[in-house]
Amino acid sequence: MSTTAQFNLLTTITTQSTVVTTSPVQTVPSYNRPKLDTHPMWSANAITFATSSTVGSSPYGIFITINNTIYVADRTNYRVQIWSNGSDIPSQSIYGTYMNSYSLFVTTNGDIFVDNGYYNGRVDKRTTITNTSVPVMYISSSCFGLFVDLTDTLYCSMSNYHQVIAKSLQSSSNIITTIAGTGCYGSTSYQLYYPMGIFVDTNSDLYVADQYNHRIQLFRSGQLTGITVAGSTSINLTIPLSYPSGIALDFDGYLFIVDKYNHRIVGSDSSGFRCVVGCTGRAGSSSNQLYYPTSMSFDNHGNMFVTDTSNSRIQKFIHLNNSRVPSYNQPKLCSDASWNPNATTFAAGGNNIIGSSPYGIFITINNTIYVADRTNYRVQIWSNGSDIPSQSIYGTYMNSYSLFVTTNGDIFVDNGYYNGRVDKRTTITNTSVPVMYISSSCYGLFVDLTDVVYCSMPKYHQ
Repeated sequence: MSTTAQFNLLTTITTQSTVVTTSPVQTVPSYNRPKLDTHPMWSANAITFATSSTVGSSPYGIFITINNTIYVADRTNYRVQIWSNGSDIPSQSIYGTYMNSYSLFVTTNGDIFVDNGYYNGRVDKRTTITNTSVPVMYISSSCFGLFVDLTDTLYCSMSNYHQVIAKSLQSSSNIITTIAGTGCYGSTSYQLYYPMGIFVDTNSDLYVADQYNHRIQLFRSGQLTGITVAGSTSINLTIPLSYPSGIALDFDGYLFIVDKYNHRIVGSDSSGFRCVVGCTGRAGSSSNQLYYPTSMSFDNHGNMFVTDTSNSRIQKFIHLNNSRVPSYNQPKLCSDASWNPNATTFAAGGNNIIGSSPYGIFITINNTIYVADRTNYRVQIWSNGSDIPSQSIYGTYMNSYSLFVTTNGDIFVDNGYYNGRVDKRTTITNTSVPVMYISSSCYGLFVDLTDVVYCSMPKYHQ
């Protein structure tokens, strides 16, 4: 669609009558921007908060208020589901005629702004107390992102028209303003290409998940030219994205992004960007996987709720206390430290304890020793000063060149040679889950204090 045609279309739409009910301007945000640790972490395995029986098929929109009331747009059943007071089941359902909502936003006074564009061509404001609804913006397609800033300006991300539009809720005027994008898709700094989620900070700066450009664009207040703050085209080193669809900011202004086609959530901190949840490298339905997630929201504890769209569920990732210490030994040595030149043989391959040509070894801070026995596809473990292995963990063709053990006892094992992955094995239950998919062996493995797994792949020189 041409820019001229788009402007004409908007002019026609904005002449329709809109009921304006003026309410006090928000003085504080209604959403959570948690104060997180320096290097925040979340549980790798999520809790399923809601399934398709509650939120319908392929949910998109979620919103959590500062008092942890949770709102989810159930497109299948034309309703908004509401959980309050820590309930595990919805405490209220709000229905609308063919309200196939992709997004929603809740203000501090409890008003719910709901996308109702797909069938009805508008954004509605719904009041929970009276369960009444009034149209507040007429639109020509769905809003894939909705936001109300502290000046009571309503923003709508119109993906199909490659722009973000806005309207003041304090004015009786029906004028809609284009805030970002031209109405024609493109990749220049002033264009968007199927934008999705949006976020407006307290300075009225707009962040846009510019989906088909694989980037996050920042539009400073009043500016139509965007700055790429995440994605491969950013002027600063950030992180590659694939069809990003949602954005949130924490208290310190660090970005958290729903990286949809990479089936993960990435976040930033003082060290830069990294994957924080859904970091297995592929789509799936396990508790540590996502499948085309669309949006996310924080509760006031820093827990992360994700609309796991293609799994038709809402996943809750628990924010972890970051009082972490290394699991490995870094001894304080004397300046003239020396070692006995003659070693003691601790374990030998000849007696079939560690097999032929061992590579990987790890010793924890309590001196538990782990060795990767490639010959017998197992990890041998010595604990409590024992001279013989106290436990053996086997894996199918687990020809491991390296391993790493975290403070909670999880064992990360290279399983790339035959099976193309890194596994996390739990000693207590002796169960295993894949945490990274790779195309060769990892000759070195490391897990840092932010729960990032590193793999040294000599075959690919990286």
